[in-house]
Amino acid sequence: MEHNADAKLVGGMIWYDAPDGGIGFKILESAHPEYRIKIAMNSPDEVYYEGPFIYKGSELDEVTLTDLGSYFGEDLDLTNGEKLVPAQ
Repeated sequence: MEHNADAKLVGGMIWYDAPDGGIGFKILESAHPEYRIKIAMNSPDEVYYEGPFIYKGSELDEVTLTDLGSYFGEDLDLTNGEKLVPAQ
């Protein structure tokens, strides 16, 4: 499993620096396979989205902060290639 070398923990959030300002994730509630995730962009204080996601993979028994990799507006991509999808 690869982890982004630029990732750091900031106030219970995993933060990835990027030229566009960066992105961060915080797990607010966890009841595998359901998670409530806060997504911040540009700064850890700027909430972009907060809501429920469902783990759609088979490799993990629990999703942790370091499993959260990227977000492009819908699914939350995990570092192992699996996804969390928005709960309907």
